[in-house]
Amino acid sequence: DKGWTLQQLLRHTTNSLDFKPKDVKNPDAAESSIKQILGGIATIVHGVTELRNSYGTGHGKDADFKGLESKYAKLFIGVVAEIAIIYLATNGETEIVEY
Repeated sequence: DKGWTLQQLLRHTTNSLDFKPKDVKNPDAAESSIKQILGGIATIVHGVTELRNSYGTGHGKDADFKGLESKYAKLFIGVVAEIAIIYLATNGETEIVEY
């Protein structure tokens, strides 16, 4: 739906994917913990969205506008990139490279 917010899209995507681990001793317990983490991811995405809207360089800011320090941008990029990777890996579109 083109009218969805990022939070709605994330919630729908999360509910559409199977995050339940396959090869662990107690997959139901692991799934419960993973769902807690996914709830935290939703909170992170919401916070990043709010900061982007308020402190990003887009959205017609004034000439004297000052955004957040670059350390925050680096943090947000890293976190959101890892979120995207786990969602893509869960959907089978990419593999997570082990180091």
